[in-house]
Amino acid sequence: MTMRRKTGNTSKVITFFRATMFIILVTLFPRPCLLAQTTETNDYTWDLFAEDFLNTYESSDEEEIGTEVLERLEEIHLHPFDINTVSREDLSQLSFLSEEKIDSLLSYRQRKGRFYDLGELMFLPRLTMADRQQLSLFLTCRMPEKKQKTTFAEQLFRGQHEAETRLDIPLYRRDGYREHTVAELQSNPNAIYQGNALHHTLRYRYHYAKSVRYGLTLDKGAGEPFALFDNYPYDFVSAYFQVRLEKRNLLLIAGDYRLQTGQGLLVGNAYFTSGYYEVTSPQEPRTKLLPHTSTSSSGFFRGAAVQKMWKNLEIMGFLSYRRLDARLQNDTVRSFITNGYHRTLSEIEQKNNVGAFTAGGRLGYRNEQVSMGFNLIGTHYDRPVQPSPSFYNQYYFSGKDCLGFSVDYYWNAAKFSVKGEMALDGNFHFAWTNWLHYRPNEAWLLTLGTRYFGKQFHSLHGKTTAKSNRLQNEQAVALGLSYKGGRRWNVSGYAEAFRFPSPVYRNHQSTMGFEVRLNGVYTLNKRLKANVSYRMRAQEYDITDFPDIKEYITTHRFALNLTHSAKRWNSTATIGATYYRPQATDESFGWLAALRSACTLSQHFSFALFGSVFLTKDNNSAISIYTPQLRNMTSLMQCSYKGFATVVTANYQAGRHLQAGVRLGTVHYFNKNSISSGLQEIPSSWQNDLSLQLSWRF
Repeated sequence: MTMRRKTGNTSKVITFFRATMFIILVTLFPRPCLLAQTTETNDYTWDLFAEDFLNTYESSDEEEIGTEVLERLEEIHLHPFDINTVSREDLSQLSFLSEEKIDSLLSYRQRKGRFYDLGELMFLPRLTMADRQQLSLFLTCRMPEKKQKTTFAEQLFRGQHEAETRLDIPLYRRDGYREHTVAELQSNPNAIYQGNALHHTLRYRYHYAKSVRYGLTLDKGAGEPFALFDNYPYDFVSAYFQVRLEKRNLLLIAGDYRLQTGQGLLVGNAYFTSGYYEVTSPQEPRTKLLPHTSTSSSGFFRGAAVQKMWKNLEIMGFLSYRRLDARLQNDTVRSFITNGYHRTLSEIEQKNNVGAFTAGGRLGYRNEQVSMGFNLIGTHYDRPVQPSPSFYNQYYFSGKDCLGFSVDYYWNAAKFSVKGEMALDGNFHFAWTNWLHYRPNEAWLLTLGTRYFGKQFHSLHGKTTAKSNRLQNEQAVALGLSYKGGRRWNVSGYAEAFRFPSPVYRNHQSTMGFEVRLNGVYTLNKRLKANVSYRMRAQEYDITDFPDIKEYITTHRFALNLTHSAKRWNSTATIGATYYRPQATDESFGWLAALRSACTLSQHFSFALFGSVFLTKDNNSAISIYTPQLRNMTSLMQCSYKGFATVVTANYQAGRHLQAGVRLGTVHYFNKNSISSGLQEIPSSWQNDLSLQLSWRF
C-alpha cells in the first residue's frame, strides 16, 4: 500500500510539472498570429500593475489593506494626472515612486518648461523601465489649453460625469438562501439571510480638472435587504464633495474622506504602504486628504476637513461623526464590527449601534530639506467601550474618550534621510516609529527601521507598518537593502525581528518572531520580465491545550512570475508554493500553476483569460493570486485544498461614452463536496460567479 501511494504521488507530480512547463512555454513563445503585433508601444496594463502591487504586501492582513489602496490607485488610473500640471502631493500618492524620482521628474519639467510626450521620461536617469511603465498608467501628456475664466457654478456642472453600475450574480445557492421550515426559523431566526443573493453597486463620479470633485456610491451586498431595515434603499451609502482652490492653496472636503498625517501613527487610513516600499521607494511624509471612493464601510471619516498652505506653513483641521457597527451587551460596546455585513437579523441589530465623534488638526512646517508637524486627534463614543475580558485584550481601549498627540519629522541630506513620528495618548502612553535611509550611490539603498508601541498605547485611527492591526504592545527592528543594477535589475531584501512583550491572541506570554523577504525583478527587454519572490515568517505560538509551552510556526512562500507583453496581448505565467511548518503538529505544503492572458482585439473590444491548478493540503498552505477583474473591482483569490479556477472577462467600448463588461469565474475542488461552512456553505464542489458592468461617461 505504501509503495502504491508513493507511485501515485510521483505520477501526480510529473503530470503537474509537465502542465507547468507547458504554461511557461506557451507564455514565452506565443502563436504566430499574436506575434504579428510588433509595434513598439507601451504594453503595460492595469492588470500587470495590480498583480505587481499586491505582491509587495508581506501578509494576508496587509493584502486586505492593499486591495483598498489599489481601488484608490485605480481611480487615478481612470482619471490620470497631467504630467505638466501634476503636483508633488499628487505624485506622492503613487507609492512606487521614491522622493528622489519625484524630484527628478519635477526638476526636469522646471528646466525644460514642459513635457511634450511621456517618452521624455526616458531622459530621467533615476527612472527604471518598470517606473516608466507604471507611470504610463497614472500620467498623461495633454496639449496646453488656453486658460478660460470659469465661474464656480460652471465648474460644478461642466466637467466630466461618469456613472457605473455592476451586478454580481452567483450561479449557486448558499445555505443562507435556502427555504427554511417554520420550526427551523423559530429555533434560530438567524438561519436565513434577509436579502437576496445579488450584489449590486452603483457609482456616480464628477470632476472638473483639479478644482471640483464629487461622487456618490451605493452598495447592496449579497444577502442584504433592499429598502428594508432602514436601508435607503441600499445598505451602504457614501458621498463626498471636494473643492481645491489652487491660487489660495486651499483644499476642502465634505462627506466621506480618508486622511493620513506623518507616518500614520495617529491618523493613517489613506494610502498605507508596506515595509517593502520603505526599502525600495521611500517618500517624504505628506498629509494626504482624499475623498473616500470605495465600497469599504470602514476606515474613513464622515464630516468635513480643510487644509491650507501658506508658503512653508500647513494648517489642517477635520471633524467627523459616524455611526459604527458594534456588538453590545446591555449599553456597553464589547467589540466593533468592521466587515460591513448586514444580512441576518443579528447582523442588522449590530448596525449603527454606537456614535463616534472625532476632531483633530495639524500644524506643520516644510522646506526643501526639513519638515515637521504637530498632530492632535480626539474621539468620543456615545456608549462606553469595554471588551469582554480575556488574557490577550487586557490593554485594549476602554472608556468613552481617546486622545492622541504626535510630532512627525523629516530631514533629508545628500545621502541620508530620516523620518519618523512620536506619539502620546491621553494617558501619556508612548509610541514611536522611525526610518533611516542611506543612499551611497544611485544603485544602492540601505534602510534601517525601528518602532516601539507601548502595551497601553491607544490609537483608534492609526495605520502604519506593523505586525498587528492594533498599534500597541509591539517592538521591532527592520533592515532593508535595495540594489538596482542598471535599468534591468532590481533586487531588494527586507528582514525584520519583532516582539510582543505582553500576551496577544494565541499567546499567553510574550512572543517573538522574525520575517524575511527577498524579491528580484529582471527586465530582459521591453516585452519580457521575470519576478522572483520569497517570504519567510516565523513566530512563536501557544501549543493548543498547553498555554505554557510554545512552538515556532514557520511559513515559507515562493513565487515565480514570467510576464510577456506585446502591442495587443500580454500574458503572465505563475508558479507558487507555500510550506507551513509547525513544531508540534503536521506540516502542510501546497503549490500552484497559473496563466493569465489579456488581448485587445480592437479599440472597442478586449478580453482576459485566467486559469490555475492548485494542490494544497489545507488552508495553512493556501496561496494568494491575482485574477482579472472588471473596473473598480480588486481582489485576491485564496487557493487552498485541491482544485482549479478559471476566469474570463470581456470589455466592449462603444465610442467614447459607453463601456460594458462581463466576468465569469469558476472554482472546482477535487477533494471537497461542499464549499465554505455555516450560512455561506455551498452544497457542491463547484462555484460559478457572473458579474455584469455598465459605465457611461458624459
